[in-house]
Parts: sequence; C-alpha cells; structure tokens
Amino acid sequence: MGSQIKQKNTKSKVKRFQSINSLAFSLLAIFMLLTSCKSSKDLNTNRLSKNSALEIIELHNNAAINFKTYASKLRLDYDDGKKQVSPSATLRLEKDKQLWLSVKFLGFTVAKAYITPNEVQFYEKLGKRYYKGDFSAVSDFLGTTVTFKSLQDLLLGQSMLDLNKGRFEVAKNNKGNIDINPKKPSKKYSFTLSLDQLNYKVASYFIAQKEKNRRLDVVYEKYQTIDDQLFPSFMSIDAKAAKSYKKLNIEFKKVTLDNKLTFPFTIPSGYKSFRF
Repeated sequence: MGSQIKQKNTKSKVKRFQSINSLAFSLLAIFMLLTSCKSSKDLNTNRLSKNSALEIIELHNNAAINFKTYASKLRLDYDDGKKQVSPSATLRLEKDKQLWLSVKFLGFTVAKAYITPNEVQFYEKLGKRYYKGDFSAVSDFLGTTVTFKSLQDLLLGQSMLDLNKGRFEVAKNNKGNIDINPKKPSKKYSFTLSLDQLNYKVASYFIAQKEKNRRLDVVYEKYQTIDDQLFPSFMSIDAKAAKSYKKLNIEFKKVTLDNKLTFPFTIPSGYKSFRF
C-alpha cells in the first residue's frame, strides 16, 4: 500500500514537471509570437486628430523607463485547460543587452533562457532539449520580424511596435483608454495597442493571426512605482488557437534596479537540439 502511494506521488510529480517544461517552452513561444506582430485593425470608434496621435505617442515615449539593470521575482500561473501549475521564476535584464530567465518548481531549476540582441538560447531539463540560434530562425518560423527590443518593451509595459515610424491613428475605446493602430491594415494580422489615458503606459494588446486562426490578448492589470517610475506589477496573457488554449498570469515581485547582476547560462551536455 505504501509503495502504491509512493508511485502515485512520483507520477504526480513527473506530470507536474512535464507541465512546467510545457510552460517554459510555451512562455518563450508566446513571448516570441507577441513581439512579432506588426499589423493593424480598423476602428469604429471616434477618431482623434492627427496632432492628437503625435502628442499621445510622444507621451507614451516619455513614459519609457530609465534604468541600467532590472531584476524581478516572478510568480507564474499557467493553465492550458488540462493542467494548472504555479512555478516561480527569476528575471534579470540589462537594458538593450541581455535577458536571463530561470524557472523553478519545488525549488528545482527546470528551465532557463538567455537572450541577447543577436541570439536566443533556451533549455528545459525534463525533455533534455535546447534551442540555440539567432532571431532570424524565430522570425522565419513566425513569418515576421522579432527583436530583442520588442521583447524587452513587452516586459516593461512599452509598445512593441515602433511608434516613431509609420503613420498611426488613435481613438478612445469604450474603457476610456486610447487605442493606437497603424493606418495601413494588414491581411495577415489584426493588432490594437491600448494606452492608459492617465499614465500612457500600455493597458492592453490585442493580436490576431487571421490565416492561422490564432488570437492573443495581453492585459497589464496593475503597475507599481519603483524609483518614481512605473513598472508592470501584474499582466495576463491569453493565447487561443483553433484547438488549444493557454492562459499565463505573471506577477512581478521584489523589483530592483541598477544592481550588479550576473547572467549564468550553460547548456548542459547530452541535451538534444530542436528548431522552431
């Protein structure tokens, strides 16, 4: 009887570790997909003037965070309709240079990622597999450009879309926030960026890949003030496809700025490579 209980507990732990590794890979894939979209959506709401668009974009740019290094403890809640897991993680970022993520479950490191402007590296322990390559491989897989900066902006509550290039239009939505869209629609994507009308940080993203029947909703539910600057405190990501659903909540805790950080990363020997 005791051995049966022990076997059940072991199987339960293995399933949870499998879920964590699925989460780690899904987290990387969701971030990459989020940072890749460059499209627009027609609006039925009242349009603001061209000058208002330029002013709002300037206000959003002025809300960008000034820092050298950033570190945060993360609480992750993951649900794909079949499994629910809540691991912890540590995020470290040197602005415009390098990003490091370590995911833990029950005190054990189960996955790590290390990303620079030129390279993406990632490994997960249970499957003993890793990815190593430049952003072009991820961009080719998604069919559009992915950059380090757009991923960094996603985590900091800034626009992933370069608002200093192209022509944009703005409109107030039914929540009182401000929607920004490129004027030229895309046949592949629908995209809406909403800014909080009080602080001009990102309130939400809506992204849809029409051809692949995918939809992503990102909501920044809370911000926190660190050294008189606004950082995300809680964000939620809903990823929907024709036959799948993933929900990821990220809580940013114990945020520190401008401390000296290390970014240790080595792919363990014996791991197998995979490609996007």
